[in-house]
Amino acid sequence: MSLSKSSDPIIYRSSELNVFLIDIPGSISSAQGSNTCPAIDSVLSCAPLETPYIIKNEPKTAKAITQMQGTAFDVEIHKIYKACIKNALQDIKDHVEGAWCLPRRSSPSTQPVSRATSAGPEITMGNTPDHDEDTASRNCLKPGAYQPRQYRSDAVDDFLSSLCAFSNTQHMGFPPTMETMVLHRGRNRATSPMIAEEPWESPLFNDKKIPIQLTLRDHAGSSGSPDPVFKFRIPPLSKLMLDDFNKPDSLRDSIRFLGQQYDLARQFELIIIDPPWPNRSAKRRQSYSVEPSVKGVKRKLLSMDLDTIIAPEGIVAIWITNKAAVRHVVTGAGGLFERLNLDFKEEWIWIKTTTTGEPVFDLNSVMKKPYEVLLIGQASPAPSSPVPVQRGHEVTRRVIAGVPDLHSRKPCLKSIIEALLPPGKSENYAALELFARHLVAGWWSFGNEVLKFNWEGYWNPSISHD
Repeated sequence: MSLSKSSDPIIYRSSELNVFLIDIPGSISSAQGSNTCPAIDSVLSCAPLETPYIIKNEPKTAKAITQMQGTAFDVEIHKIYKACIKNALQDIKDHVEGAWCLPRRSSPSTQPVSRATSAGPEITMGNTPDHDEDTASRNCLKPGAYQPRQYRSDAVDDFLSSLCAFSNTQHMGFPPTMETMVLHRGRNRATSPMIAEEPWESPLFNDKKIPIQLTLRDHAGSSGSPDPVFKFRIPPLSKLMLDDFNKPDSLRDSIRFLGQQYDLARQFELIIIDPPWPNRSAKRRQSYSVEPSVKGVKRKLLSMDLDTIIAPEGIVAIWITNKAAVRHVVTGAGGLFERLNLDFKEEWIWIKTTTTGEPVFDLNSVMKKPYEVLLIGQASPAPSSPVPVQRGHEVTRRVIAGVPDLHSRKPCLKSIIEALLPPGKSENYAALELFARHLVAGWWSFGNEVLKFNWEGYWNPSISHD
């Protein structure tokens, strides 16, 4: 596999193309394909972290450290990652002056509590290494934490959950509480838009080469009060499948439905998966649905028949947590890569940094690692030809640095990862993101939060799409 140069929002790329600095809000904005002014059509964010977190309750004794290391992370792999990260951060520092992210746009009501102290904000972590920065920032006892809760809309989350619960594979129309879906389409702002009212059906394909606005009216409210209206940005040529992980048939049925309706390809050269791995902090907060066991995630992923939708030589990338058990269920004997007939090719380390390039947590922390990992496998040229089992062989490692954004937002790697595709496919390929939280122009997206960050409340209010 080889990488070619990618476009903005990559702030820095090394000459060997194994080190990148990416602006996370910018990566999401640029993936919407609207081709409008970046100063206007930009996703809202929160103030970036300026100083690393300091964890107050790190284990002190050798016994306590050893007990945590066995389950929290793979010690040997961490040593490799640590060396890669240190070299990458130094490379970026040698070439980048100023902040490690682009200027961020936030709601006028969102202001930093105060500037971080030179010692950094102190936090007390829960009894799990899976605690996240968003939780940490809300638990800070000293200045320096930013609280982007203004962006979190329980009403929208509840609304999306109800849509997901009512979605069905027969596509028989809209649920009882949903009356119409209103699509506002227009060739340009000088003409009157054509307004089409249709029943809600999931999945949905924007077959236009321009963004459309999806307006959903919720008629479940109390009588006499105005019906809540929710507006979402749908990028050009994007396909959304709002459905649940617990219904594995829904992915196959949705792909078949859209494929028949619009004569679309039903195999993908690129599949990105962000599974709901067990996460005790997320379960406590009920911020999003997680599976109770690693093996349970594996079983459900295999029940989705992913092997039937991977194109020859297709790329499959899976986000993992730092638990050794999670890594093993992907790359180990009998793991997902082996079961899906994928050759383990690369692993990308997303190191979360402050605006000055420091890891948001100490790399030596036992309680929390400041990075997440994307494992990448490639299918054989012919489905009937098994890829050679090369467990333990050397894989290519790349480091992607980025200042964290809102909770649950990962960098959109479209501009980097599409260059991994076979020759001739980087311009014309089918891509699918499973458990997505925002849409991408031209891609398919599946999950119960695919519209989350396309809600208008996450975007600069000065822009509207006809």
